[in-house]
Amino acid sequence: MKINPLHIEEAAKLLIGGNVFDPERIEFITNLDTCDLLAVPGSGKTTALMAKLYCLSKQMPFNDGSGILVLAHTNNAVDEIEKKTQETLPASF
Repeated sequence: MKINPLHIEEAAKLLIGGNVFDPERIEFITNLDTCDLLAVPGSGKTTALMAKLYCLSKQMPFNDGSGILVLAHTNNAVDEIEKKTQETLPASF
């Protein structure tokens, strides 16, 4: 599987008002390996994660029947991710 650049542009329209993601965030969004995203509060970690989830959702259902699991370290992050997924991702996600 590969992240489609068009989906990254669509995510930018939905999540950051049509601005473009910087190269560091695009690298995170397109990386399909397990990784950690470490940055200071307010730097856009949750937005980058939402963009990645949006791009992945555009390819669902996956051919092998797998899905997506998101773990967060705070209730605030869980609440924000849940709210934004309901606003931007398909109902089947």
